[in-house]
Amino acid sequence: MSDELRLDGRVAVVTGAAHGLGRAHALALAARGARVVVNDLGGSRTGEGADPSAAQVVAGDITASGGEAVANGHSVATVDGAAAIVAQAVDTWGRLDIVVNNAGVTGQGAFSPPEVWERVVATHLFGTVNVLRAAWPHFTAAGYGRVVNTASSSFLGTPYSGDYASAKGGIIGLSRVLASDHRDTNVDICINVLMPVAYTRMTAAVPDEVYRSWLERHFPVEKVSAFVVYLCHESLAVSGETFIAGGGRAARVLFETTHGWFEPEPSPESFRDHFDAVMAGADARVATSGQGDLIRYADLLGDPGPFARR
Repeated sequence: MSDELRLDGRVAVVTGAAHGLGRAHALALAARGARVVVNDLGGSRTGEGADPSAAQVVAGDITASGGEAVANGHSVATVDGAAAIVAQAVDTWGRLDIVVNNAGVTGQGAFSPPEVWERVVATHLFGTVNVLRAAWPHFTAAGYGRVVNTASSSFLGTPYSGDYASAKGGIIGLSRVLASDHRDTNVDICINVLMPVAYTRMTAAVPDEVYRSWLERHFPVEKVSAFVVYLCHESLAVSGETFIAGGGRAARVLFETTHGWFEPEPSPESFRDHFDAVMAGADARVATSGQGDLIRYADLLGDPGPFARR
């Protein structure tokens, strides 16, 4: 079709690409013409062990289908490992246009052992930081980049996922700040967050059999990857957004603040007596940045302060 979204000439890094979502993302990007670094340490879903052949299989699948790909077995959890991933893309094809941070491991809950917390945060949050730190000079030099960082709806409050959800929440904060840093510049770098819903080896371990079966029936990984391809395309014009995607649906995730309760000289008792107003959903506004809600304060205080020039 004439209006097909193509990625010809683009170079992409996909982390955690040996299985599940990452594999589907790598295959989908390659099918649209991207040259792909297929990165995966090859460990278990809990982060133990390593097997470089895992990434090699996916890279082989891509090349067998007529695409271009190389395998990479470095760990995103180390600065040097992440730098080696990015370096392989640039050394092989001379550029880097797309990063899909997908690498992850499962957690064990809010009070999991310290070593589990460290592994979860190191892989998800630090892994995202490490790869982007290495990629950023290439994006800024080219004036272009597309980033998809993988979070999770567990961030909104999924039982017994405290370590995992905390790491994913950090990714959301990081992504929104990076997008804000470049919002008023001439650099065409779009950073967005994906909350995928899919049947993977992680969700296959969920103990609820009914839920697992439902996911397996309706949420194949490929339906998420279709949206990822668009988020990686040059025609994309949004940055700093969070999306939930799966089962054929993609939707914007909004973070809002309400009008709440305001008085010039508050007391604990006044907040107690008006707590229904604090909790009410009246006049909800989308929080687009950390400073965005301060404009509401400027209105309530009758003092525009630093916002007078906006």
